Amino acid sequence: MQKAKNIVAWVFQALLCLQFTLVGTGKFMDRVWEPRFRHWGYPDHFYQVIGVLELLGGLSLLIPRVAGYGAALLMVIMAGATATHLIHGERWTSPLIPLVLLSVVAAVRLRFRRNQETAAVNHSTRTA
Repeated sequence: MQKAKNIVAWVFQALLCLQFTLVGTGKFMDRVWEPRFRHWGYPDHFYQVIGVLELLGGLSLLIPRVAGYGAALLMVIMAGATATHLIHGERWTSPLIPLVLLSVVAAVRLRFRRNQETAAVNHSTRTA
């Protein structure tokens, strides 16, 4: 069962990495983001901050040691995106799909990391 969870998590991580690196990079190349963020009431250049965080979060999904934290970071961004769209009467369901997938990745990866740390502590206390 753990192997299946791991495979599913890696598939989600790869797809989400692709999505967030493309969208994060797009924040710097596509001129549509600046007026959209301004319309939503965010400060100038905030779209670039989000772009950097999306890019870093997306890439972190491929690094096992930090994948859970990267997923958590992106979950916060997607929760903010959901709230922004909801407040402005826009289609707010779009950010929910990656938010759900990210929650699966975060749960699997953070639990896996916690289990590894617990095993390491147990091993060190047995050998001491």
